[in-house]
Amino acid sequence: MRTFRVIAACSLLALSLVGCVYPTSKTEQGGVSSSLSFAGLPPSATISVDGAAIGTAADYAAKVLAVSPGTHRVTVQNGGQVLVDRDVYVGRDSTVKVAQ
Repeated sequence: MRTFRVIAACSLLALSLVGCVYPTSKTEQGGVSSSLSFAGLPPSATISVDGAAIGTAADYAAKVLAVSPGTHRVTVQNGGQVLVDRDVYVGRDSTVKVAQ
């Protein structure tokens, strides 16, 4: 009888350890190469995205600014004059051109 209890206890322990293992999987959604490009702006114009200054239009004449997908507030000023001040939605794996 005692042997039966030991075997039953060991079987329950083995089942409880094996029964707690669930299969796992990893799901990924495309890339995240969302970006903003700036064209047709005076080279000295200052650019801010989401309230943070990122540089001048000349800094981004030949490159894009990588951003997370979603809505971003873009402000471009030149000599105290606001040229652009709007929300821009950037989709996943896309580049949005910001111009005057």
